[in-house]
Order: sequence, then structure tokens, then C-alpha cells
Amino acid sequence: MSLDLSLFPPQETTFEPATPILKWVGGKRALLPEIQKLLHKPEPGNRFFEPFLGGGAVIFSQTIDNQLIAGDVNTELINLYEVVKAKPKELVRKLKEFRNDEEFYYKIRNMDRTQGWSSTSAVTRAARVLYLNKTCFNGLYRVNQSGQFNTPFGSYVRPNIVNEIEIYRLHNFLMSKTSTGKDRVAILNASYKELARMGKSGDSFYFDPPYVPISPTASFTSYQSQGFSLADQEALRDEAARLVEKGARVLLSNSDNEIVRELYKDKKFFKIHTVGISRGIAAKASSRKRITEVLIEGK
Repeated sequence: MSLDLSLFPPQETTFEPATPILKWVGGKRALLPEIQKLLHKPEPGNRFFEPFLGGGAVIFSQTIDNQLIAGDVNTELINLYEVVKAKPKELVRKLKEFRNDEEFYYKIRNMDRTQGWSSTSAVTRAARVLYLNKTCFNGLYRVNQSGQFNTPFGSYVRPNIVNEIEIYRLHNFLMSKTSTGKDRVAILNASYKELARMGKSGDSFYFDPPYVPISPTASFTSYQSQGFSLADQEALRDEAARLVEKGARVLLSNSDNEIVRELYKDKKFFKIHTVGISRGIAAKASSRKRITEVLIEGK
């Protein structure tokens, strides 16, 4: 007697998630449950894209058997993830050489102002990003117009500079392959427009751009030297609408204000969801206010 195989449906392949190794202003760990409710899984054989990678909370949480493609224009950020993928042991070894004191901090911070910076090894540059992120004020990745890191020392007592477990967990995530044997994760030094052009029907996109400021003093978005203007926000909106027309599934996040709601008012393409979250970059958690943000779903 033969078995009825319909009684044993194939099990869906899933993968272990990773957690961000960076503190990231505007990071999405706290908002992840709301994002997951609205984030559409790509169709089988299609891909999930996350431009504006940053700390990677969304893409690193994905357990689906699809190819995952992330991108960011921040060259040092992409180099960090490439080193985590290719040379995690060397990265951990280098991080163990770094000290948590102010004089050493500014010595490391000023490396991108020295003549030998262009020849600095990929591992040292990656370790520098992680070190500065864990020891600078509030993990604020900020550069000046010359692209030089300029956040001051954070004066933390015991910053977790060498988070070895999380580094290796992310390494395993980045090295994973799909059930068909393809490399599952690609992280590219590319703009959101370059990734958007790769999209096709059945793909899924999550865009987390630098937010439209909610006040004149709230614009801590200079993780890239060229900034992100209102014209850039409009261009992103247009790219998102084009992807929706093409048949891709799109989700965006942004601040909750009149500018953003006006940008995405076209109900033919977008549906705006309001979500509450604690945000801010105040030194004390008690000073951080609960505000609303928006998740914008492509229709």
C-alpha cells in the first residue's frame, strides 16, 4: 500500500534570524512587530529588498527561503557587513585591541582625517565603525560634509565593544543559502534607486529612508555626507509608486507629519498606517517621548 503524500505537506524552509550588531538612531527593532504585520513575503523564487540598510533590524529578522538583497550608500557600513561575512575572527581579534577611554576614542575617530586612511585594511575600518558606534554619544552615526565621522565620545562605563556572539550569529546569517543552493543574502554598496531598478513583480521592498524632520532641530539624518532632501523624498515616493504599478509589494516608514502625509496621499498607490513608538536621542531614556510614525503600504 502506498502512502498518500498529500497527508504530509512539504515543510517550509526557515532560517535562523540575526540581530543588529550596531546601535542605530532610527533603528527598527522596537517597531519590528508592526512592520512584520504589513510586510508582504515575496512570492516563491522572488526576492526581498531593503535599501537604506542601516542597522539591518528588518532584513536580519527574515527567516524566509527567498533571496534577500540589501543596500546602502554608506561605504563604511557596507564594508563592516562584508567583513562580518568574510572575516569574523579577524574582526573580533581587532576589536579586542580597542580601549574605552576618551583619548583613544578620538585617536580612532580621527583616522579618517589622516593621510594613510585610504590604505587602511578592511578589517581595521570595520572594527573602527563598531568601536565608534558602541562608544560614541548615543550610537549616533553622523558625518560632516567631508564624510568624516564627527560624533563626540559617549563616556559609557562598560560599552559592549566586542559582541562576539552577535557577530558570529550575523556571520552565519550572511553565509546562509536558499534551499536551491543560491547565496541567500547580498549586501551592496548601492543607492535605493539602483535596488529599485532591480525589482520586478512578486518582489517585496521595505524602504526606511532618513526621516522628514518633525522639528527644525530634529534632523539627525547625516549618516551620509550629502543628506536626504525633500526632493529626495519625492523621488523615493515616485520610485515606490512605480514598483507598485509593476506588481512589487512595497512598505515604507517615515515620520508622522503633514509633509509625509501629503507625499503619500494618493490612495491609488498607498495606504498610511499610524504607529506609536518611543523615539529620540536624548541621553536619558526617561527623556525620550512616545510619538507616532507612519508605515506606508503600497496598494
